[in-house]
Amino acid sequence: MENKYYTPEIEEFHVGFEYEMLQKSEWIKDTYLCNSKLGVTFDDMPELAKLSRVKYLDREDIESLGFEKDLGERYRRKVDDNLIYNIIEIVPYYTMRQDERENLVRIYFIKQINDFEQLARSEIFRGDIKNKSELKKVLKMIGL
Repeated sequence: MENKYYTPEIEEFHVGFEYEMLQKSEWIKDTYLCNSKLGVTFDDMPELAKLSRVKYLDREDIESLGFEKDLGERYRRKVDDNLIYNIIEIVPYYTMRQDERENLVRIYFIKQINDFEQLARSEIFRGDIKNKSELKKVLKMIGL
């Protein structure tokens, strides 16, 4: 994958948004809190967006949220420890088209008796998730 980063839109910034800001030719990691540790306020947003970059969602980001990679391209996390496993599965699909990156992500809820027998599988989200902050937001919206 050639480009791991993109320049965020102003609309992407929200409390908890993770990004990097260029300061004195060095990229410094930050989390947007309205008055961040770099002293950026809402009035500085246009300039902040121009001097920022965000890492596209990748394996490291998904695993940092407690998901484990299976044999394929799926990531799974057990929701509880009942006799029936309740599993959340994330299936990312990455493509590159004419300098645009698409991060189609599907999230499933699976009821499973053991590693082989599934009782139910339902898709609970399908959409473009560009970065870790967006994934965290989606997981919270669907109650995880």
